Amino acid sequence: MSFGRLMVHVTTASEMLPVHGARVLTMDNHNRILFDHSTDENGMTGYIDLPAPDPSLTLRPQTASLGIGNFNVVVTHPNFQQVTVHNVEIIGDKTSYLPVSMHPSTNGRAFLGDDPVQDVFIPQRVDPSQDSSQFHAMGVSTGTVTTQGGNLNMRSGPGMNYHVLMPIPNGTQLTILGEHDGFYFVRTPAGREGWVSVNFVLR
Repeated sequence: MSFGRLMVHVTTASEMLPVHGARVLTMDNHNRILFDHSTDENGMTGYIDLPAPDPSLTLRPQTASLGIGNFNVVVTHPNFQQVTVHNVEIIGDKTSYLPVSMHPSTNGRAFLGDDPVQDVFIPQRVDPSQDSSQFHAMGVSTGTVTTQGGNLNMRSGPGMNYHVLMPIPNGTQLTILGEHDGFYFVRTPAGREGWVSVNFVLR
């Protein structure tokens, strides 16, 4: 049974560049692997469809009855230190966006099976009423790049500090897939996906 969805975005910690080929493991709170994904050239996993919450598989069984699932996410890459994010809470029928930053490995190998170098805890629950706090799937809609004649930068993440993937000419029709913190997650007519400012897209 399908539950909420998660999208993981992996970048380098220093320059916010996308990490291609990172392994992303989504686990329950008994550390059983539910899904095994790899990031694409933009550092994205795509949508991860999560199972419905099971009271026996959560640290807080009462949240399962509220439609909230708890999951752990482990990210590894041969050139970077492992990152483990504990207690990621996903609300049913919502899509959440999880940014992960990775630091270079000091010995050139992954930390598979070792103690994680970074251990991040996220105890707070994503509030679906706070639109700016999570990534929202929006279904299929379209928008037009509207600038003063120049190009609009497509970035690897929802923020001006993320790496520029490509320029998009004024007037280009985009498919809008989601929104997070003032940025649309879009697809170009050529099939490229990334983030653009909502201020320059007319729906």
